[in-house]
Amino acid sequence: MDFVVIPRRRNYWIEAIREGGEHQVIACCASEGEALQRLRDLRDGQQAREHRRMAVEVSRFNTRTALASSEP
Repeated sequence: MDFVVIPRRRNYWIEAIREGGEHQVIACCASEGEALQRLRDLRDGQQAREHRRMAVEVSRFNTRTALASSEP
């Protein structure tokens, strides 16, 4: 998923672009600066979720590997 800022008249719309090209409106901001800050926050949150997901997967893999190697 990616996020974009789209200027529309006097506002700035933040949209999420999902797989398959589907657009979903996330927020509407009155200024470009506010929209860009919100965009950064959304991307940072998404990146943090991805890092946590990868850490869990690596932890599960390491646990399975350790258990498999300790079995006789």
